[in-house]
Amino acid sequence: MTDEPITPQQMQSVVQELQSTRSQVQAIASQINEISLTLNALSSQDEKRPVFRAVGNLLLEVDDRD
Repeated sequence: MTDEPITPQQMQSVVQELQSTRSQVQAIASQINEISLTLNALSSQDEKRPVFRAVGNLLLEVDDRD
């Protein structure tokens, strides 16, 4: 690090990077939550019932749950 003061432009750049990183962390946390809910729902579902996954606009039956 240098002893030079940070310019307002540099500070704004750092703030923007931190905001972007925060948004990415929130998106990942949301995805983790969604996956956890899905895994919990699948673990409590009767194994004889079919499971489907979305592929584009289609719902396709899943052959293997693992």
